[in-house]
Amino acid sequence: MPALVNIKELNIGLYLFAISVALVLLAGVAADRSRSRPFVKCYIGQLVAYILVLLGEMGLLLFEGRPELVPLQKVCCVLAFGCGYLVVAFYGYSLVSLIREKEPVSWKYAHLLACVCALFGLFSLTSLWTGTLYYFDAAGCLRYTRLYRSVPGFDTAALVFGIGLVAFYYKKLGRRGTLTMLSLCVFMLLAVPLQNVWGIAPMYMCELLGMLTMYLMYHSELSHRLVEKEHQLTESRIRAAISQIQPHFLYNVLNSIYYLCGEDPAAAQRMIEKFSDYLRSDLDSFGQAGLIPFRTELHHIQTYLELEKLRFGDELTVVYDIQTDNFSVPVLSVQPLVENAVKHGVTKKRGGGVVTLATREETGCYVVTVADTGVGFDPAQPAADDGAHVGIANARRRAAQRAGGRRGSASAPGVGTTAVLTLPKKHAQDAPRPVCEKKEHR
Repeated sequence: MPALVNIKELNIGLYLFAISVALVLLAGVAADRSRSRPFVKCYIGQLVAYILVLLGEMGLLLFEGRPELVPLQKVCCVLAFGCGYLVVAFYGYSLVSLIREKEPVSWKYAHLLACVCALFGLFSLTSLWTGTLYYFDAAGCLRYTRLYRSVPGFDTAALVFGIGLVAFYYKKLGRRGTLTMLSLCVFMLLAVPLQNVWGIAPMYMCELLGMLTMYLMYHSELSHRLVEKEHQLTESRIRAAISQIQPHFLYNVLNSIYYLCGEDPAAAQRMIEKFSDYLRSDLDSFGQAGLIPFRTELHHIQTYLELEKLRFGDELTVVYDIQTDNFSVPVLSVQPLVENAVKHGVTKKRGGGVVTLATREETGCYVVTVADTGVGFDPAQPAADDGAHVGIANARRRAAQRAGGRRGSASAPGVGTTAVLTLPKKHAQDAPRPVCEKKEHR
């Protein structure tokens, strides 16, 4: 059986495969906007140098034994040997740049490795004229001298140095970064003994495997960053929605107090004092983009409804059927539903009506219901005042984005409107709290 190193078709096929995979990796990284990161720049340099090395090795196989093509073989030697040391140097810079993204460290080790690679690479390339490491015989075949044995020794030393550098910075790299950067050195180190029976091809295949692992880490990190950016964008939208709702809520409350100033100054004074205490204790929760206990949202609602009851008197009846409050909701997700029931339902109906706020626990979810016996509307008809429903739309969006909630509604002219907010337990779980009793305010 011929030595594997002499089977040109096998080795050329492996080189072509490795080049194809490396080009795909290069295209994937180059197309990303984060390619300006130092780590990505170094990784791109590593891939480019690796592709040039494979082209050089493949050329040496293709042109071997043809004396007239020795000049081309020398060009291939420049690519194979010269760019080989570039791969090692770029690996050192990739490693240090990855560490520097988490904590500032010196470039000295990467510079040291690059200087050694430059010196050894220069020594290797001068052999094209001196014949110190290799030469071309009269038949156009590349021959190696005994001194060439120092090349695998340098490769091994460089790989051990890389492993030592990764081990030194493992705390800064983290578990995933450490395993990723170790993979290239370890895979290549395991392939060193195969050079005696198969030449350099297994080393390049292991190098490809290591760079593929680096790409997977990069892609995983990129996906994580995209998810984080999407989360930040969602948070920004939620905060913007809250900034719209907050003045709206305050306007409604202050408008009710303003009405009382003319009708019942003493009651207005009491409500101003109550509302002042309320602002000091609970307004901070308005700025939260996350979830708050339902009982906090309930306190917002109760304050608002107490003021509205003073304004509308017997025309507004409020019923609380709170069977559970041991769950969380996005801030101001129920409040707009109650405001809508009062402002656009009950108070527009002659003689007023009843607003009912109810909660219950079901299998896998919590259900919040806001029902009124107001004027109602025809769901098939477009809303008469789109501005009045900004709070409802924002509440629906926050419930969906922050708690996976769903909101449904039903209405009929002259009968009233019912809005139902369903919150999955996996998002809305909160510390247990005793169940509130059913009570009625008239």
